[in-house]
Amino acid sequence: MHDMSSHIVPLPAIDTVTVPYKGVNYLRPEILLDFVSVTPGHVLAITPLAVLYSSVGVSQSTELRKIPVLVSGRVVYPISSQTLPCLHAKLIINTHSQQLRFQGNLDALSDDRSLRDGVLIGIALAFTVADEG
Repeated sequence: MHDMSSHIVPLPAIDTVTVPYKGVNYLRPEILLDFVSVTPGHVLAITPLAVLYSSVGVSQSTELRKIPVLVSGRVVYPISSQTLPCLHAKLIINTHSQQLRFQGNLDALSDDRSLRDGVLIGIALAFTVADEG
């Protein structure tokens, strides 16, 4: 990723900000997350790992492509999944303010009847952080 060493920090549990599911923390939609809430280190990239959603009262997660998004300027990164085609979401990363926001929903017009009443609960993220030194 750069010519410096780095390590991966998963999204930690944060009261009212994240939802835990099977040992993974998911950032709720529309919450503004400060990078410093995750790590005091310099964030180089953010990798979307999975989305959590609920359909007919049952929580489920689906994995994403795990492509790191470089933290540079203001980035609006589309979130999509072949296994969940009704997902319409984006990750907005603002380097200047050191914040990010997850926005999205499940398309109510989807052909998949099981997801008609689906609700997007959150997104799992991993942060690539520069090593000190």
